[in-house]
Amino acid sequence: MKKKIFKCGLVILLMFIIFCFSNQSSNASSTTSSGIVRNIFDLFNLNDIFVFDAFHTLIRKIAHFSIYLLLGFLVYNALFNKKISSINVLLCSILIVCLYAVSDEIHQLFIIGRSCEIRDIIIDTIGGSIGSLLYYFYTKLKYFI
Repeated sequence: MKKKIFKCGLVILLMFIIFCFSNQSSNASSTTSSGIVRNIFDLFNLNDIFVFDAFHTLIRKIAHFSIYLLLGFLVYNALFNKKISSINVLLCSILIVCLYAVSDEIHQLFIIGRSCEIRDIIIDTIGGSIGSLLYYFYTKLKYFI
């Protein structure tokens, strides 16, 4: 029981972290990601502004994908139960991640300078689906090893 509570707690913690990032104004969010890109550019002595903007967008989308990949992994882990079909757990975890991605983007409609991006919902859902699939295959491989 304690293990299940811990697993659910990790999911809730990550959802809270995502909520906090989404709750930032567009300026604050952009400043955070621009700082990361600037550090990478400084490391490699790059200074092309066009490349910077494209790389900045790429980093933001990779961040969306990565954090939702982790969320999908954690949701599947929290839902996993030997008494329930693995495919049902997989589908349920993907649905939860997708619904959270939608709610996250709707939340951003109420934040200064932010908007609801269908593209981000798709990226988030793909990331979460891959995270869920990774855990699904992990559980399947465990029984063969």
